Amino acid sequence: MARPRLSSWLAAFACATAILALPGCDDKDLERTLGKEAAESIESEYKLVDDPLVTSYVNTMGHMLVGHSQRQDIPYEFKIIDTQVVNAAAAPYGHIYLTSGLLAFVDSEDELWAVTGHEIGHEVTQDSLKQVKESMLLSIASAIIGRESKVGGQIAELGFNLLSLKHSRDDEYAADDHGTQVTLAAGHDPRAQMAFFERLMTEVEKDHPWRLDTFFMTHPPTVARIKRQAENPAASVSDPDTLAQVAAGYARRARYAEAIVRLQDALHQRPDMASARLLLADCYLARGDRQQAATEYASVLKADPTLVPAQDGLRAAGKEPAPTPVAVASQAEVAAVAAETDRAARDVEAATARVTSLIAKLPRDLKPAGTDVKASTDLLVALAQSGIQLPPAGTQVAVEAAAAVGETNESVCTVEQIGEVMRVVVDGLAHTVEVVRGASRAGLGSQDALALARSARETSRAAQELTALSGELPALIKGVQGAGRVAHTAVDRLAQAFSPGATLADRQIAGDSVKLTRQRGGKAREAARRAADRAALARTRALVAEINARAVLLGGRRCSAGDRLVAYYTQSDADTVRRLREDSHLGLGEAALVLASAASSQRPPEAVLAAAGPNVEVVEAARTSGARLRHVNLFLKFVADALIQESALQ
Repeated sequence: MARPRLSSWLAAFACATAILALPGCDDKDLERTLGKEAAESIESEYKLVDDPLVTSYVNTMGHMLVGHSQRQDIPYEFKIIDTQVVNAAAAPYGHIYLTSGLLAFVDSEDELWAVTGHEIGHEVTQDSLKQVKESMLLSIASAIIGRESKVGGQIAELGFNLLSLKHSRDDEYAADDHGTQVTLAAGHDPRAQMAFFERLMTEVEKDHPWRLDTFFMTHPPTVARIKRQAENPAASVSDPDTLAQVAAGYARRARYAEAIVRLQDALHQRPDMASARLLLADCYLARGDRQQAATEYASVLKADPTLVPAQDGLRAAGKEPAPTPVAVASQAEVAAVAAETDRAARDVEAATARVTSLIAKLPRDLKPAGTDVKASTDLLVALAQSGIQLPPAGTQVAVEAAAAVGETNESVCTVEQIGEVMRVVVDGLAHTVEVVRGASRAGLGSQDALALARSARETSRAAQELTALSGELPALIKGVQGAGRVAHTAVDRLAQAFSPGATLADRQIAGDSVKLTRQRGGKAREAARRAADRAALARTRALVAEINARAVLLGGRRCSAGDRLVAYYTQSDADTVRRLREDSHLGLGEAALVLASAASSQRPPEAVLAAAGPNVEVVEAARTSGARLRHVNLFLKFVADALIQESALQ
C-alpha cells in the first residue's frame, strides 16, 4: 500500500498563507471540489477493489443506508481500498471508502452496515467541510476553485490532508448516532456499532496500532463513545418496536432463526403486536415449521379474522408438500463418509497442533516490525510538519520512503490477518468434523452422503494446506521483520539528511537506503499476499464443508430456506440454488461457492460448474475461474453464521 506523499504536506504548509477569495462560490461548490480532489488523490495512491461480487453488495448497502439518512442531495459513491489495514473514511461530497481489511475484520454483516452508516453520518453534517474551514487547507481549496488550477502545481495529495484532519468529539458523537439510527432503519442490529468499536479497541488499537492507517483513521473509538451508544434509545434491545424492526431485516435476508428469536422477545413484552406475530408465522412457514406457523396464523386471525395475509398463510401452512423421493445412501456410501471423516479428523488434529503453536507466538514475532512501522510513520509525520522545504530530488526520496513504509505496513497487517484466518479455520474444521459425524445419521439420503463425503475431503485438504502454510510462515515473518528494520533505518537517515548541517553524502546515503527499503518492503508484501491467498483458499474449503454439513444436519424440510439464504448473499435467486443442488447434485455450500464465484469472476455459473469436472472439485474450479476467494469468503461466512443460528433454533 502506497503512503501519502510527503510533498503534499509540504506544499500545503507552504500555501498556508495564500488565502484567496472565493467569488460566487457557496459551500456545496467548495465541498464538490474538495471531494473531487480527495477522490482523485486517494484513488491515485490506493488500488481499488474491482470484484463485482463485493462492490455490488457494498454499493447496494451504502445506498440503502443513504435512503434512510438525512442528506440525499449529493451523489454518493462507495468504494473498497485493497489494503489489509482496518479502516473506513468519508471524503467530501459523498465519497465513502472501506478497506478490504475492514471487510475481513467485521464479525457480522450488521457491523459492516453500522460502520458504513457512521461514515455517511460525516457526510450528513459535512464534517470534512467544517474541518477545512477551520484549517489552512481552505487556502488550497480556494485556489483550486478560484483559479481552476493547483497552487504551484503541488496539490495532488489534497485528499490525504483532508483525511488526516481529526473530527471533533461532537462530530464523532453525531456520526455514531447516525450510524446507529440508519442501521436500525435498514433492519440491522443497531448494537453492531458498539460491538465493532469494542473489538477494534481490544483486538487492534491496544496491541496492533499499525493496523490502523495513520492517515485514514480519523475517528479512533473511545470508551465514552461506546457508552453513549449503549444509552442510545435506538439501540435498546428491550424495546419491542426495535426488536420487530431488526427481525424484519433478518427475515428479508432469509435469516429466519434470528428473526424468530427477536420476534419472540418482542411479543413476550407486547403480545398484541399483530404485525410482529404475522411476521413470526411467515418465518416459521419459510423455514418449514408448518405446525408452529399454523398456530401463529390462527392467533393472528383470532384477533382479526379478516386479515387476508394470515388467511393465506394458514392455508399454505396446512398444505403439506408432496414428498420428494429420496434415494437412501448405500452401505458403501455411508462407509465412505465415515472413512473420509476419520481421515479429516486426523488431519485436523495435526494441523491444530502446528497452527496453535505458531499463532501463539505470532504477536510477539510481529511486534518488532509493527513497532518499526509506527516509529517510521511518526518520523515522516514529524518531517512533514516541520515545514522544511525539500528540493525536487529530496521530495522524490521522501515519496519513495513513504511508499516503502506503506509496503512494510501492508506486509505486517497481511501476516496478522493470515494468522487470524488460520486460527479461525482450524477452530472451524474441528467443529465441521463433528457436524459431519452428526449429520451421518440412519436413513441418510444418497445425495446428502455424497455432499458429506466431499465436505470431509475439503476439511482434510484445508487442514493439510494450513499445516504446509504454518511451516512456511516463519520465513515470511523473518522477511517482514527485516523489512521493518530497513524501513525504520531509511526514514531515520532521511530525517537526518535534511536536518541542519547535513551533507550531500548524507543525502546520498539516505537515497540509497530508501531504494533498499522499497526492494525489501515490496518483496515482503508480495510474499505476504501469496501466503494470504493460500490462507484464503483453506478458508474457502472450510466454509464450503461447514455449509454443506450444516445444511444436511438441518434436514430436507429447510432446504427452501437455505436456498433463499444463499440466493441473498450470492445476488442470485432461490430457484437457481435449488437447481444446482438437485440437478447438479451439489451440497448447499458448493452451490453457494459456484454462484459467488460466478458473480466475482463474471462468468456464468454453468462455466464454473463445468470446470469442477465429474468429481465435483468446486473449490478448485472457483480458484481457477478468477474469483477473488477473500471476498467470496465474506459471503460464505455470512451463510455459515446464519446456518449456525438455524441449528440453534430447533
